Amino acid sequence: MLNEKMPVVQELETIYVPGKDGPGWGLRLRVIRALGRIGPAAHQALPLLVEESENRTNILRFDAAVAIWRIKGPSPVVLATFDNGLHNLNIQIRELALARLSDLSIEFPEAVPVLLNAMNDPDRLVRWWAVESITPLGTNAWLAMAKVRLLENDASPMVRFAATQALQAIQGNAYPQALKP
Repeated sequence: MLNEKMPVVQELETIYVPGKDGPGWGLRLRVIRALGRIGPAAHQALPLLVEESENRTNILRFDAAVAIWRIKGPSPVVLATFDNGLHNLNIQIRELALARLSDLSIEFPEAVPVLLNAMNDPDRLVRWWAVESITPLGTNAWLAMAKVRLLENDASPMVRFAATQALQAIQGNAYPQALKP
C-alpha cells in the first residue's frame, strides 16, 4: 500500500526495470533518457525536464539537461546545470556532470565552451576527460585550441598526452607525420 503522505510520483522513483546483468536502471532515468532520444517531438516534457535539471540535489539533473539539449538545443538552463555541476566541490558530481556533457560533445560542438571550464579543474582525471571529450570533434573544437595548448604543460602525463592528441585532431592532423600512411 502506498504511503498516503507521499505523492505517487515519489513512489515511482523506486521502481527499477530489471537488466540483464543486474537490477537495472531506474525507470525515471530511462524515461529521461528516452525523452532525450525522441528529440524535438518531446517538447511537451520540457517543463518537467527543466524542473529535474534545476534541482541541485537530484543526481539525474545532468541526464535531464542532456535531454533538454537534445529536445531544444543549448539553453541557459542546460548550460547553468552543467556549469554548476562542474564547479561542485564533490569530485563525483563534477565527474558525473562531465560524463553527461561528454555525451553531448560529439553531437553538439556548442558544448566546447563548457568543456573548457572543466579543463581548469584541480583533479587531473576531470581535466583529462574534458580534453578527451573534445578530441573527437576535431576541427570543430578550434575554440579550445589555446586552452589545450596550455594543457600540454600540465603536471599530469596523461593530461599532457591527451592534450597533444587533441591538438593534432583540432588542427586536422589526427596522426603524427611518422604514422601517416
